[in-house]
Amino acid sequence: MRDNESGYITVETAGAFILFVLLVSSILSLVNIVTLQTRVHYALTQAANTVSVYAYALEVTGAAGRLRAIDEGASVVRREAAGFRSDIGAVYDSIKSLSLRGAAAHGEAAVTRVLGWGEDIADDPVSMARTLLDYGLSTGGSHIFGHLVRPLVGRYLSNGTMTGDEYLRSVNVIDGLDGLEFGGISMSEPGSVLIDSNGDVRLIVHYEIEYRFGALPLPFRPVLSVTQTASTKAWLGGRGEGYW
Repeated sequence: MRDNESGYITVETAGAFILFVLLVSSILSLVNIVTLQTRVHYALTQAANTVSVYAYALEVTGAAGRLRAIDEGASVVRREAAGFRSDIGAVYDSIKSLSLRGAAAHGEAAVTRVLGWGEDIADDPVSMARTLLDYGLSTGGSHIFGHLVRPLVGRYLSNGTMTGDEYLRSVNVIDGLDGLEFGGISMSEPGSVLIDSNGDVRLIVHYEIEYRFGALPLPFRPVLSVTQTASTKAWLGGRGEGYW
């Protein structure tokens, strides 16, 4: 065998080995992400079940009904915000595809929606103010509830001698336990709620994962955004009606 042929074989072998290592590292990273999502779902479910039992105290004081009404009012604002966001996104997509007719149609829909809000405010300002207040209370309550429930979720995420925060950091969740965001990430997105309009305890968590290929150094680290939800019936009426 000539020297140049031997060199080619060495280069090809080295290249194939590097590709194999990258493939294995990628598969292991994906397995870790799936395992993480499974553990987070378990922790959310257990936390929701735990919180639901204590919701009976809110039923006794009459606060449960008000919380359900607040979430219902907030959902109206979220639906309208989601619709407006969809209209604006459709305008942008139509412009990108050079569809002027489509852009005009979706733009008109967005303007009509805004004008409709103005008419609703003019017709019944008290009702609209109450709805907006419900949204503000829901958003603020969601963030407060998130701060309260985060340690409970962390408890169910603990792994042996590792705390929930240590486990999350070991699997590349950005900021560990503090990186779990339980509030809505936009005006149109719902957040975690102690008792929603359906009488459920609803936990929604957003977090980001640094995607790595094992210990291999990369010039960049892509970030994966993940959203997970768990809900269960609140323990209302003193009999756990609908509890599961």
